[in-house]
Amino acid sequence: MTIDKRAGAVEADWEVAMRVVFVHGACVRDGSWWWHRAAELLQEQGVPSVAPALPSCGEAGLPSGVGGPGLP
Repeated sequence: MTIDKRAGAVEADWEVAMRVVFVHGACVRDGSWWWHRAAELLQEQGVPSVAPALPSCGEAGLPSGVGGPGLP
């Protein structure tokens, strides 16, 4: 990384990888639907996102606990 204090500019010679994880509120069983518009906008900019199924909200038909669904 190069920092030019006179110009206040920073040049990075590395790339940052990012993924957005959307988490919905309680009592919602269709989390990915709630976030799909934002996810589409992010994808257009090359930023992947995911809305994981939350076992505590009864999604995916699996019991809650360490064996429930998580991030892909």
